[in-house]
Amino acid sequence: LIESIHVSFIVLNTALERVGLPPVEWEEVLNTAKQGHFDWNILLPGKDEARERELLLQARKIIAEIQPEILRREVRLIQGAVEILSILREGGLRIALVTATRRMYLEGKLHCLKEAGVAHWFEVILTTDDVSKRKPSPEPLIECGQKMGLSPEKMVYVGDTWVDIRAGKTAGTKTIGVLTGLDDYDALLAEEPDAILESVRDLKEMIWLPTSIHSAASS
Repeated sequence: LIESIHVSFIVLNTALERVGLPPVEWEEVLNTAKQGHFDWNILLPGKDEARERELLLQARKIIAEIQPEILRREVRLIQGAVEILSILREGGLRIALVTATRRMYLEGKLHCLKEAGVAHWFEVILTTDDVSKRKPSPEPLIECGQKMGLSPEKMVYVGDTWVDIRAGKTAGTKTIGVLTGLDDYDALLAEEPDAILESVRDLKEMIWLPTSIHSAASS
């Protein structure tokens, strides 16, 4: 629903610069993020490990301070996101958000959705802080379904990483991959989703909208 990957890169290198650690390359950030979590060890050159780890702790504190505002300023909606949310809502589908975002950063990521007047359409918003195991564990989706009173087979999970697809399939939902995130077509295909789309906006070409079908969307 949103474009936020570049924001994490900006925040990370801003914090590293402030504590005197070398910047990390874009490709390194992407490669480690594709594993489903960020590997902080890539930031340590290894010349003075104890000192570098101290600096890294300082950098993480800076990130916590600066990220919310940078998210509010820099995050953008995926083209067509508001339109597809409107179509789903008007078609009688219930919408939820299951995200790997920390609760403390959620406001910054939702800012553009709030400005568009659609954030309140999410019946449930579940962050990584709301569960004991994060995706690709199925726990977040199972928890979301329980909060909505839905069994997994009545849900469709839309996500842009292999982590999303694996979580949905393990939970028992239908899964749709979109190519606007970290992972490319082959990475999503390897998890065998029910469909792969160029963008979430393309859902409008394939959805059927009886009021008895329900959907959960990912960010």
